[in-house]
Amino acid sequence: MKEIISPVETVDGLFHDGDPSTGAEGTVVHAKWLNAMQGAMIDTQTEHKNILAAAGMQPKAEQNNQITEAINSLILQSLKEDSRQSLLKKNNGADIPDKTAFVKNLGLSNTVEQAQNALDKRTGGTISGSLHVTHSVNVGDNDSGLIANGDGSIAFYANNVKTGEWNNARLHWINNIEVSGRLNVSGDANFSKSINTQGNINTWDLKANGSIYDQGQRVYSLKNPPTSANLSQNGWYKDNATGFIYQWGYIESTDVTQNFPLTFPRTCLNVIVSNANAQGDTVDNAFGYPVNNASFYVATKGSIRGNIAGFPVYWSAVGF
Repeated sequence: MKEIISPVETVDGLFHDGDPSTGAEGTVVHAKWLNAMQGAMIDTQTEHKNILAAAGMQPKAEQNNQITEAINSLILQSLKEDSRQSLLKKNNGADIPDKTAFVKNLGLSNTVEQAQNALDKRTGGTISGSLHVTHSVNVGDNDSGLIANGDGSIAFYANNVKTGEWNNARLHWINNIEVSGRLNVSGDANFSKSINTQGNINTWDLKANGSIYDQGQRVYSLKNPPTSANLSQNGWYKDNATGFIYQWGYIESTDVTQNFPLTFPRTCLNVIVSNANAQGDTVDNAFGYPVNNASFYVATKGSIRGNIAGFPVYWSAVGF
């Protein structure tokens, strides 16, 4: 369709009659405007003919309501076509020709598949593939079960209390473990508290920071001896049951602060020093005392002149 033609070229865009009595001229109509008017009329008639053709009608000069009839006919045709393509409300979707395609176009194919393969919470079921849980799996109620405990770690909870955790390096149980049958461990098993058993403990290497008892009696073995010792010239002996330590040694030149071969964990009770040989022309008294749990002072002193000498001595000390 052509654009709307421009108004006649007058000040107000209107036609005006001339008036000979006043000398006023009428509006001059130019060929440009008349051609535009003619083109608009032809264009309008062409549009009307196209409407009639769409309705399957031919122009009739004696009839002046064909456009109305043509439009009504096109509306009826459209309604019939819509009725063939539309769904009836009363059918509730039963008249959808391709229901699978309809669900796919709605983007619900995965939802339908998941619903079809979902576990019935009333009866349960079997999962044949992977189950990815990002937070927790509750067992029984919502405060017991498995909860994500960081990357690669799972925590065990019971009544909202953490009872243990499991990762690729270890299984850590915080409270008691009760085993009615056998407990087979191929790697290390570390217990920070007591192990109470009414059966056997079979192990290749049993290490304990504390003592091992059987029915109240301490158990000794080659790997769990009652004492430990260093039997060198400057050595020590330790009773692992009580913590008692006895140490000894020889010092060639005294008037020095000497380290114990083994530091006393708690206290040094005393240091005893004796002469190692006959010393000089007078009697020299050998003596010593603990400086701290790791060292002691030792020297010799003349009984007459009272001077400090550096003669050799033997010494011993006790503590725990």
